[in-house]
Amino acid sequence: GGTGKKFFRNGRTDVEHSHGIIRNNVVMYCPDVAVYLNKAADTKIYNNTFYKTMGIDVRFRASTAVIKNNLMTGRIKDRDGGTSVRENNVVVSGKSWLKKGFQSWFQNPDKGDFSLKSGGPFIDKAQLLPEIYEDICGNPRPSNPDIGAYEYNTGTICRLIGEK
Repeated sequence: GGTGKKFFRNGRTDVEHSHGIIRNNVVMYCPDVAVYLNKAADTKIYNNTFYKTMGIDVRFRASTAVIKNNLMTGRIKDRDGGTSVRENNVVVSGKSWLKKGFQSWFQNPDKGDFSLKSGGPFIDKAQLLPEIYEDICGNPRPSNPDIGAYEYNTGTICRLIGEK
């Protein structure tokens, strides 16, 4: 990865992107990381659901991130001088934990159905963040929001893949 030198503004190649926010996304079946920060300064990664991915990489000294309220498989890794602040994430790792985690919490996560089967450690457990006022479906976040891309207090969630 990386941006070609001729595409940098003012010829400065130390940072590729700054002050970005990644929020309310669902990323599934990525054999690599769901998010790869390459020279990305001051990035916020909030309230995402990453399923069957390797997680998040924060790479190179210029990369800094605040990672909060994500529901995910895999791991969060700082590489080659990248740094992150991690708070309030539910990280499920290892194949056996998928069955105890995502498979037990959701109707059919393998098909993108994240409707609740049973509660989980993410319900009403997110930190309230000013940048997160709604979920992936456009439902408002309450004062006690859920971790991940969806807000479950509405009783229904939008479908992202196909019909029910």
